[in-house]
This record gives sequence, structure tokens and C-alpha cells, in this order.
Amino acid sequence: MAEKLTGSTRKSVLAKLDGWSEVEGRDAISKKFAFKDFNEAFGFMARVALIAEKLEARVVHVKKKGYGNALRAGIQAPSGTWIVMATPTRHGTR
Repeated sequence: MAEKLTGSTRKSVLAKLDGWSEVEGRDAISKKFAFKDFNEAFGFMARVALIAEKLEARVVHVKKKGYGNALRAGIQAPSGTWIVMATPTRHGTR
């Protein structure tokens, strides 16, 4: 299992990764991805899904609609060490 990076070690590693940064007030890192169109975004999502599947990750399906419900279910469901969440946004928002 990978070792969790904290403190100065995390800052040092993040400095070498293009676009990644710490999330203020949380024990998390973040990177924003922007795509020219739906096809490019969907292709990226499909490639990430294939990698996740090879790593035996699982998708949490949420019956009740809404961003808050999806976020809550994603945070409550994990049984492992890592949580990876992807949030689609419309161009020019968030």
C-alpha cells in the first residue's frame, strides 16, 4: 500500500506535479481539468474509469438525485484508504 504524504513531503511532491495543489482546510489535494468539448471530457472519463477498474476501485451508485446526495454517498461508502471524486462542471462555472 502507498504511504500517505503529509507536511513538507507532500508540499515537495506537489511542487513537481503540474496543476496539483493542497485543498485549504482539508486533508486533500486537487487539480482542475478543462476540456474543449464533451467528447474530449468523455474520453478522459472513460480512460480514468478503465484505470480505476484495473486497480479494483468501485463506483458508488446513488439513487437519490442531487450533488449533495452524491457527495455524501461517496464519502460514506469507501472501505479503503483513498477516496477519488470527479465533479463535472459547465464551462466557465465553479
